[in-house]
Amino acid sequence: MPENSTSSRSRISAGLLMFRRRNNKFEVLLVHPGGPFFARKDNGAWTIPK
Repeated sequence: MPENSTSSRSRISAGLLMFRRRNNKFEVLLVHPGGPFFARKDNGAWTIPK
């Protein structure tokens, strides 16, 4: 990493974002984590799949 770098994160990502374009709009795939901790927590629990 160069000495003058201000962040340890890379600016380039190899991640994938699943999406589709439908009726001239973009739709993104979101998932809800499972398990007892997230059983009744819908607000703020949705995330992009990893």
